[in-house]
Amino acid sequence: MINHVVLLNWGPGVTEKTILTVTNGFVNLAKVIDEIRSYSFGPNLNLEGSNYHYALVATFENMKDFNTYTVHPAHTHFMDTITSPIVASYGAVQYSS
Repeated sequence: MINHVVLLNWGPGVTEKTILTVTNGFVNLAKVIDEIRSYSFGPNLNLEGSNYHYALVATFENMKDFNTYTVHPAHTHFMDTITSPIVASYGAVQYSS
C-alpha cells in the first residue's frame, strides 16, 4: 500500500465556508477516482498545538494507482482551482505499508 499524507496551511482570509468547499471537494474526489482505497481528511483539532490547519491521508493499492491519482483530471482541476489559490504552505509525504 502507498500512503499519501498532506498537511495544509491556509493563507490569510480563508473562511469556514471556503474550508467546507475544500472538504466537499475531497469528498467528491473520493467518489470519482477509483484508485483511492481510503481517504481521510479534515481540519486540525488543535489538541496538541497547531502546526497545520488541515490534513489529508489517502491510501492506494500500489504506486501505479498513486500516480494515476496525481494526474487524474478531477484531482488536478481541484488542486488548480480550489486548493492552490488558498494554501500558504504545505507538507506531503508518501510511505509504503
